[in-house]
Amino acid sequence: MNKQMFTWFLAVMLLVIAWPSLDSAHKAEASETYFTYYAKNDFVANTGRGTHYPSAGRVSFQTAFLVKKGSIVNGWAEMKLNGKKAYVDSSNIVNRKPAQPVYFQYYARQPVSFYESRDLRTKRYGSIAEDAIVQVAKGTVLNDWVEIRFKGKKYYVEYDQLTPRAPIYFTYYATKTFTLYK
Repeated sequence: MNKQMFTWFLAVMLLVIAWPSLDSAHKAEASETYFTYYAKNDFVANTGRGTHYPSAGRVSFQTAFLVKKGSIVNGWAEMKLNGKKAYVDSSNIVNRKPAQPVYFQYYARQPVSFYESRDLRTKRYGSIAEDAIVQVAKGTVLNDWVEIRFKGKKYYVEYDQLTPRAPIYFTYYATKTFTLYK
């Protein structure tokens, strides 16, 4: 009887010792809470908390993704991008879906080429004539490139080739007859 009592006592003690560790593993899984956030503008997510880490992928304006609860530290948030952990500058995210971008009228200083991304090495889609009106998205100037809307689609142009000032035209009149030559 004494041996059986000792065995029961040992089993109960092991159960008491093991129970909190089983419960804490369950609690650790439950604390992985994520909230839905949205991209305030286009940005590149990184594999670590900083721009010196490799790129984890590009996120477009208004894209929804998950941000881990309590993970915003030193201006960087941990997010899930395509099922993988990535980090984003917290100034690029909002917890409500942002409104459509606001566009301003700019003018081309000269014929302007427009591209798929903020880089001359990406696909070039065409060009815009000098003095043409260009719709520029508010707050999208980054690395001397800006997002534009042209014929209903989003493209990128070099910011220094645009101006907010409308071109000024003058009308000249001849004071006497003259001949035009080639």
